[in-house]
Amino acid sequence: MSGAVRSMMYSNNITTDKVIPLSAWEEKYKPEDFATAEPGASITSYAPQCDYCHPWTYYFCQVPSGRLNGAFRTPTASAGNPGWESIDFVNGNIGLPAMNTSLAVVPAAATNGSSQSINLFFQSASGVLTQIVYDGAAYYEQNTLDRANLREQASIVAFSTSMNDTGLDYTQSLGFQVLTVDRDEASGIFSTYYREGVWTAGEQVEALADCFTRGSMAVNQAGRVYCVHDTPDGKVEIVEWAWRGDITSANTDYTDYNVVGTVGTKV
Repeated sequence: MSGAVRSMMYSNNITTDKVIPLSAWEEKYKPEDFATAEPGASITSYAPQCDYCHPWTYYFCQVPSGRLNGAFRTPTASAGNPGWESIDFVNGNIGLPAMNTSLAVVPAAATNGSSQSINLFFQSASGVLTQIVYDGAAYYEQNTLDRANLREQASIVAFSTSMNDTGLDYTQSLGFQVLTVDRDEASGIFSTYYREGVWTAGEQVEALADCFTRGSMAVNQAGRVYCVHDTPDGKVEIVEWAWRGDITSANTDYTDYNVVGTVGTKV
């Protein structure tokens, strides 16, 4: 059966030097403000991540028809008061995502204030890695990437490697790196990256081979990758990797990751 999307907000300052109390989580917004999601649907959200990123809050999910839907919250959406405005990609010839797979959201910052975007990466129902470029309000377009034959339950994570303009002292054009792991295949983690206006299906990321078995990954915009890893003694831990690529170099290696260490969290 389908279920309503719910929203939880952490009301205190988040710290990394101690365990945060569960009592500080609260459901601030009404459930009726949100869409109904399909069983097996992916859901992801976005909040402002930098000074040059979109300033509003968004969520995206699959509704019972299978298409992508969601909403964003602005200060004036509800008769001049803070509220939610719906997002529906149905009218833009957007392909349906596969069920039970990842939905990754990545901001593209811009110093000029007009070239920001929110980028969604997902596996289409036909198994192709797909990108939606969304301006955060009304315009969106779909790009089919050169990474196909993904099967059910593929994991997808992504981060941006530069900004969407060359203002101020920032001279590198927009870039992305998308990591995929197909848990139905006896293979590893693969990188698909965007540089100088071109998408490239890169090689297998051998450094992240330990992430394949569990296929559970997360990333942040600093190029840090986190995955669930099985240890030789039968335990499970979260390990952090850092991308060491240099976007100023024409020969940067998109598979160059270095282990940072084990995250101090029990799994």
